[in-house]
Amino acid sequence: MPSHTTDLRKAWDLPNLPVCIGVTGNWGWEMTELKENKDITDEQRKSYIDGLNTVIKAQLDVAKRPEFKGTVAAAETRDFWRPREQHGGRGTETHWMANGESYWLIGEAMGKAMVELLSK
Repeated sequence: MPSHTTDLRKAWDLPNLPVCIGVTGNWGWEMTELKENKDITDEQRKSYIDGLNTVIKAQLDVAKRPEFKGTVAAAETRDFWRPREQHGGRGTETHWMANGESYWLIGEAMGKAMVELLSK
C-alpha cells in the first residue's frame, strides 16, 4: 500500500467500495463536561477542544468532496453523547463513558447511512 493516499479504495483497488465515517461525537455538541473538567489545564482543554473540532470538520467535509459524492457518508454522532451524571460510566474518562446506548445509536446511524449509500 502507498504511504499516503486520499482514498483507501485506491489503495485497496476497490473503486466502488462505499464508505461511512462515524463522526466523532465524544463530549456531545456543547462539550460541557470537557469544558468543566477540573483535572486538565485550560491550555490542555483548549488544545483538546480545538483538535476535536478540527477532526469533526474534516470528517463532515470529506463526504462533501466532489470525488466522493454518492460513495462516502458521514454519520453524525454528537446527539448520542450521554453525560456522566445521566449514565454513570465506569468512573473513568473512557471512550463514550462506556455507554452501551451510545454505541448502539452510533452503529444504527452508520448502518442507516450505509444503507442510503447502497441504495444509490
